[in-house]
Amino acid sequence: MLALWCFVTIGHFVLTARWVRVSARTPSTGDELLFTTVLASVGTLAASLHLVSLSVGLNLWAVAALLAVGHGGMALHMRGRAPAGTSVERPDPVTRGIETAASLVLAAVTIQWILVAAPGMGVRGTDAAHYHIPNAVNFALGASPFDLPGTQHLYPMGSSMLAAWFILPVGDSLLTDLTMVMPFLLLASSLGWLFRLTTGQSGLAWMTWPSLLLFTTPLFREASLMSADLLFAASLVAFAATLFAIIQRRRLSQRDVWLSALAGGLLLGTKTTGLVGALLVGLPIVGAMPIVLRGATGPTEEKPTMGTWVLAGLLAVAAGGIWLVRNWWVWGSPVVPNGLTVFGVEIFRGVPYEPTTYLSVLGDLENDPTYPLAAQTRQYLDQWLSAWYLPLVMPVALIPIDGLVAWRRGLALAGIGMRLALLALAIGTLIPMLWLLTGAPWTSLEWTRGFSLRYGLPWLALLPLVSFAALYPASLHWYRSPAASAIAGIGLVLGSLWVFGGVDPNPPFPPWPTLVAVVVGLGALLLIRLALASSGTTVLMAVAVIAAISGALGQWVAALDSAAAAEAGRAAALAPRTSGQQAYDQLRLAEGRLGRTCTSRRFFATTRFDAPLDLQDVKYTNQVFYARRDVAVTAAVRPLGACDYVVTSRAVLATQKGMDLLAALSPNRPPVETVEAGPFVVLGTP
Repeated sequence: MLALWCFVTIGHFVLTARWVRVSARTPSTGDELLFTTVLASVGTLAASLHLVSLSVGLNLWAVAALLAVGHGGMALHMRGRAPAGTSVERPDPVTRGIETAASLVLAAVTIQWILVAAPGMGVRGTDAAHYHIPNAVNFALGASPFDLPGTQHLYPMGSSMLAAWFILPVGDSLLTDLTMVMPFLLLASSLGWLFRLTTGQSGLAWMTWPSLLLFTTPLFREASLMSADLLFAASLVAFAATLFAIIQRRRLSQRDVWLSALAGGLLLGTKTTGLVGALLVGLPIVGAMPIVLRGATGPTEEKPTMGTWVLAGLLAVAAGGIWLVRNWWVWGSPVVPNGLTVFGVEIFRGVPYEPTTYLSVLGDLENDPTYPLAAQTRQYLDQWLSAWYLPLVMPVALIPIDGLVAWRRGLALAGIGMRLALLALAIGTLIPMLWLLTGAPWTSLEWTRGFSLRYGLPWLALLPLVSFAALYPASLHWYRSPAASAIAGIGLVLGSLWVFGGVDPNPPFPPWPTLVAVVVGLGALLLIRLALASSGTTVLMAVAVIAAISGALGQWVAALDSAAAAEAGRAAALAPRTSGQQAYDQLRLAEGRLGRTCTSRRFFATTRFDAPLDLQDVKYTNQVFYARRDVAVTAAVRPLGACDYVVTSRAVLATQKGMDLLAALSPNRPPVETVEAGPFVVLGTP
């Protein structure tokens, strides 16, 4: 099972890289190929997981079959077409050397991430144990996005769906820390592609290192643990990159439409603010397209057709937009609990968005009229992003100066236009997002000790990109000098590695690569080159190597999982038991007295239950659902069986809604009290 999972995962990314390269019809840069490969790989994996979970329930064989069908279809479509290696632009020797170093570092960091993440079962990350992993467990055990949620939150759970893929082969949390490798690579490749679109210079060579520096800051390192924040940042930047590519090339192709759909779908599936981010980024760029693309020409076979747009819509929904559909279909509004009213006409039912003082920045300001918001923001920026972050973004002021100088000299302003557009996008979308977040709950800088800055993670990644692009002015082409670019490149590489290597390794991601990771990373790059070759023999060799690697990885992970499970079991036996864990312990004893054997269970919480993982063994076998929100929705659940339980409290049982929920869950026979621990009462079937 583990070997198959490794083969499917590695093979999907490698084959996607091949199809991206083969399908290139125009000269492509390494930045475009890398970005397209990562986005297409992550986006189609997310889409496959959602489609399988919506149909037969998530399982490894179904996902493997769906991906095999997809890649088989691509093989037939691309039959006879060789990889477009000759069409890829070749950089100068200095840039090529720095690109090689950047590729090796990204590969080595990815390998080291695997080496560091796999040995432990700890669930780490913002709200990971609270709702990200509990939802992922439900999906891994066959739940649909349209089932009751794993917790009381109705946020989009695209990151949990990806995490479910890493739970499938082992049935526990051993591999879930690897989930964030995908948004890490997506963000790095997106920033690199945007840098190329803005400056015309290699993003892989030059932007990889500032991207690496971002991940030396506490905020980005915390986001590299299991959460939705890094995927939110990566997908928003990727969405902007897909749209910027259309503007920069003044051409709209089928690939552009599909990539934008995948990035947009991922973005919609990350957080509630994903929809806002998509609108803020998409509306101005899409609005400018009729003007920019007027009179544009291109190959007829690349132009979008009606089928292109239909497929794009399906991709966007499957990659993550399904969560908005779920909220609208089940709960009445895509942005539940909020609704939408336009000019007094209710489009979606629900409360309108209103700024709240509940643990928000607005609340800090109203509670203390003298609250020094600017000073506190600066203090927390220095704390979470390091003291060098604000000085790092100051060069953005050079962009209008560069434009003025270029204009006075009569130079071409196309490059300046892209820089100004990127600056306008970053600032123009950040301001309304800040306004929206000011009154949103849980954004208080004081309550979170500055960690609420994570809600602006996409813009905290975009601003250094704009700043770094400003150092490559259109009016002073210093970077075209081989000597100058070599000196700058060596300094940038060594300086970035020195800072990255000296960072506090807690949290441990992204990790500093060891020599083993560097060697294995180099082998991984060679394997990818082998898989991209046009010869059928070399492709078969690559498949054989991937199969051998998958087998070895499967055995290694199985050994680690066995050792980690034993260690986790010993630690759990020694640790103090929470009320939820005590309820679970007593329930298992009660099942023994009743002669009931349950290999898996369903729990339905009708009271607040913030620790769903307390109702699990070391191996995840139980599904936990939040059933309190709506009686009518809860009534759609299949009636309770012998291994199904209701987790409630005395206070809830004393209410009419509490009794209605019990009747909805078990309409034919009232459940009976099985155990009680702390504030929780567990009811089961007679």
